[in-house]
Amino acid sequence: MVTIALAGQGPAMIDFDRASQVPAKVGAFLAYCDLSLANARIGIVASRPIMLDRIKRRRRQIHFGPAHILYGTLDGGDGERTVEAYRRHLQRLSRSGGALALGDLGQITTDAFRDLPLQLDRPT
Repeated sequence: MVTIALAGQGPAMIDFDRASQVPAKVGAFLAYCDLSLANARIGIVASRPIMLDRIKRRRRQIHFGPAHILYGTLDGGDGERTVEAYRRHLQRLSRSGGALALGDLGQITTDAFRDLPLQLDRPT
């Protein structure tokens, strides 16, 4: 399910407390997913364009367009190549208007039913 949300062509949306440390203007969504399936490791880095960014009461909702796969791998590795690819694309997107960079989407969804502060990755 996480890989579909990250890399799918259908609409996606994130809803969070508008008091979060998310900049007022972001150019794109960026995240990755790295998971093990049988004896293989699947890694995906994807971005999605921002289609709608709105405030609804005390919440901020950002709607995303179809995913752009920036990196994908199917190997027996440890996932480090996926993280490295994510960091490279974070650097690039940060130079061209900023990104809502959430990191490992699989890790974030483990806390899906708690309204935790939104943490963004920053380029190093």
